[in-house]
This record gives sequence, C-alpha cells and structure tokens, in this order.
Amino acid sequence: YAVCTRGYQAGLEAGAFVSAAHNLANRTIGRLLSGTVLTDFEQDALEDIKHINELRYEIMSDITKIALCASYCLRGKLSMADKFDIPGVFDETEFIRKTGGMNSLEGQLYLFKMMSLCFLGEYEKALPLVSLINPDVFFVNAEVGDYYFFAPLVLLKNYSQFSHAEKRAPVDECIDKCHSKLHMFAESCPANYHARDLLLKAERGLVQGDIPLEQLLHLYESAISSSLEANTIQNEALSNRLAGECLVQKGFIRGACGYFFAAADLFIKWGAKAVVSEMHRKFPDCHYPACLEENEERTSGVHS
Repeated sequence: YAVCTRGYQAGLEAGAFVSAAHNLANRTIGRLLSGTVLTDFEQDALEDIKHINELRYEIMSDITKIALCASYCLRGKLSMADKFDIPGVFDETEFIRKTGGMNSLEGQLYLFKMMSLCFLGEYEKALPLVSLINPDVFFVNAEVGDYYFFAPLVLLKNYSQFSHAEKRAPVDECIDKCHSKLHMFAESCPANYHARDLLLKAERGLVQGDIPLEQLLHLYESAISSSLEANTIQNEALSNRLAGECLVQKGFIRGACGYFFAAADLFIKWGAKAVVSEMHRKFPDCHYPACLEENEERTSGVHS
C-alpha cells in the first residue's frame, strides 16, 4: 500500500500520469485482495476511480471498476449474473469491445469473476473462465498469485467432469504448474500465500484420495492458523469453508457445520454477506450466525 502510494505521488510530481494511474489502481486492487473490509475497500475505490479519471486513463479506471464489481457481488449489491454490469458505470460488453481482444486486459475481468464465483462456492460456473486467462500477460500483475490459487481450485472442484485420461492430462498439467508457482510465492511471501499453498495440497489430496481424512483436516487447520497469523480474513474464511466442504464430501455433515459457522462469521466480518447467503442455501441444515442481515439494495454511487 505504502509503495503504491509513493509511486502514485512520484508519478504526479514527475508528470508521469500513466505511471501514477497504474500505481493507484494497483493500490486499490491490492486492498481488496489483501482482505480489507469490503465497505472500506469500496469507499477507497470510489475515491481512487475519480482520481484515475482525472488522469484520463480510462482503461485503469475500468480495471478498478472490475474490482469494485467483484466486491459488490460478494456483498450482494450486484447479482453474480453472466456479466459484470453496473448501469451507467461499467459495462462488460463495452469493456471487451474497447480492449480489442487483448488477453492481458480481458484476463483481469475473467480473474475477478472467477475469484468471486469461488468465494460464492459456484465452482462449476467458474470453470469456463480458467481457459480464458493467461497469467503470463496480466496488465496489472498484483493478481497473478491469485490466479495460481483459484484456477487449480476450480479445476479440482470440477475434477469429476474430466473422466477420460486425455481430458485429465492437460488439467493435471495446469494444476501442477499453478501449484508449483504458488508454492514459490508462498516461500517468498508466506503471509499472502502460505495458507493457500496448504489449501491446494489439501484439495489435491481430497480429489486424489491419497491423504487420510485426519491429515486433510490437519492441512485445513494449518491453513486456518496461517491465515489468522497473517490477518488475512478472506483466506481464513475460505479455509474454514473448504474444510467444511471436505467433511460434507466425506459424509460428516454434522462435523462440517462447525467449520461453516466459523466461515460464515468471518465472511460477515469481511462484509461478504452474499457468500453466507449462498452457504445457507447449499447447506441449510447447519447453524449460521444470527447477525446475517438482508443484502443491501443494489445501488451504486460511482460516476464515470
């Protein structure tokens, strides 16, 4: 955050407005990815979008709006439909037209949609997005580590769809490559990536069936502890949710409820009330925090 702020200020002082806009967008997006409370992130994003517009760098303004769309979806202010659309603010179809098919730009859109769907537990809907993203050409590089986690997670959650060996070979290759990259990220920046490295190991063991349940739960618990230590609430919430899903898959519904309750409590604190609503819909027999309020009215105060 501090580095991007200095970069933004230096760009303004030097008249390098493109650089200033890049730093401002990276700072804003980084706050979302690091687990900033969503309402706080949105307040900052709205202000930063105004500054980026003043710098007349429309594409960076759009990329920041994409992150804002993701936050709105997690909070329930925007329906996670087929498109990221905020009337009068951001139009996904128009954004794709402006980018001219540049994967480096469109990849940003598809990544945020994929991450939003994963948090919402809509893994099957996220599957088509994996092949649309090339992490080697991201326009804003802050999210590449997130791709190396969420892309293999989506593939693992849909692994049963790849029933033939010829279909599984490229999937296994992608999972191996992404996990290897993520492990490198975890070694250099454990606060951001260690928990996710552990989660991928657990999810792979769950799919492959080569790790006993006790060891799987130990991996999930280690991911929870790592997230708590790093103060990354979104990772802690997701770790609990994935542990619960593991137990459901193994047939231990009652055991899963404790993890789901902890996940819901953390998602609410993060501000992701739509995520908890989806959990309640999919796992209605579990008890959830009483503080879950109705989703806010779907409105927006952003101006292009």
